[in-house]
Amino acid sequence: MQTDEDFPNLSGRYELSVPVEELPGLLPAYIAYSLEATRLLLEDEKAYEALEERTGNAFTALIESEAWRLVDEQGKEHKVLVPEFCPDQEIVWRWSI
Repeated sequence: MQTDEDFPNLSGRYELSVPVEELPGLLPAYIAYSLEATRLLLEDEKAYEALEERTGNAFTALIESEAWRLVDEQGKEHKVLVPEFCPDQEIVWRWSI
């Protein structure tokens, strides 16, 4: 049994309902940050740490927001905690319960 991980994480693929540049507020910047952070975390831990130092608390309001939702193909909304956006339209999330 793993005790040093934050479970349960789920993953899948996503499709935005509008182009990323049309998303409101900090969302486009957060998605770009999340994509880069994911890449660096896998490829270069020191560069990832430097990115975290540079961004600081820039996304705290988004990260702590309770407004995150995934919408399924039937249009039903599901509350989630802040997702991690990954390359190739992949996403990692946890349910907000």
